[in-house]
Amino acid sequence: MEPFVANDGWIGLAKQTASGAANYVAPSQYLYVDNFSMNPNSEPLIPNAEIGAGRDIQDNSVRVGGISWTGPIEGELRPSAIGLIILSAYGSAVSSGISGDAYGHTFEPTDNLIPLSITKRIGDESNPMDVFGYTDVKINTFRVEAAAGELATFSADAIAVEERSSKSDQTPTFETGPIFSFVDGKVDLEGISLSVKNISIELDNNIVDDDFRIGQRVLQSLIERRRTVTATIDTVPTDASIFKKTVFGGSANTSVSNTQQVYTGSLFLRFESPHLISSQPYSMDITVPKAVFRVANLPISGEDMVIETLEMTAVKQSGSASITTVLRNDVVSY
Repeated sequence: MEPFVANDGWIGLAKQTASGAANYVAPSQYLYVDNFSMNPNSEPLIPNAEIGAGRDIQDNSVRVGGISWTGPIEGELRPSAIGLIILSAYGSAVSSGISGDAYGHTFEPTDNLIPLSITKRIGDESNPMDVFGYTDVKINTFRVEAAAGELATFSADAIAVEERSSKSDQTPTFETGPIFSFVDGKVDLEGISLSVKNISIELDNNIVDDDFRIGQRVLQSLIERRRTVTATIDTVPTDASIFKKTVFGGSANTSVSNTQQVYTGSLFLRFESPHLISSQPYSMDITVPKAVFRVANLPISGEDMVIETLEMTAVKQSGSASITTVLRNDVVSY
């Protein structure tokens, strides 16, 4: 018998309207991924060394423990199916038509996240190993990265309450939108374009994944704690102004002082493909209206190009979200 090969299968996503394994939803979007490793986490319950049991663990002394499913979802960044991942990570989406078959979707963080159903088939349609369904999936972290000379990528760490096998097989229809690359990218800091080698932006929901209760093996809730949004940018500086702002508190300052303020600024990242839908480009915008900056690094070494590393954490202002993502694609709504 031929071995199963990962890329003969598929990964499908759907939004759940209610929690619980009975509310599993068959896929509405299919996602190209490089890696999907949603694995079970469970440890057997083994008693302490007991008087009378001798030096060995007795065969009638071990019980099953609680179980949950966690793992990464990783792939190249495309503009359509990724919307369901962003929706689950952020919690809200507002969709509207642009023109023809082109639609825009604005995602902003909310207090309560939206669970997903994720379906995984291993093997091809003529010889599937099985079709597995994960319910009450929440996205704990969502990360977008771009590096000069490479394709843009995403990664998401997911947590599921339950997995079941023998789900109905589907005929997947994958998106036709383009992969974003570094050529499609643009990075602005305080409205001014930066020369960037690498950028990563990550949202972390800090989900508690240990809510086991007496009488139940599976998790009873996934609770979100304080959200953090961070970014790291490697830039090719043209002057020392940003370094001075982060260290000295202003571009004209020459030393630190007790009265200086933390440097803050806005961040904007755009990927805009030359591929069009109804004369509109496929695109993704990420906006952080206000972020606080760590002290910048500006090392020099040998004959290397001087690279300045900026690290920032988003802060929420009254009346605006800490981060907003906008997709433009051919999906009507999420």
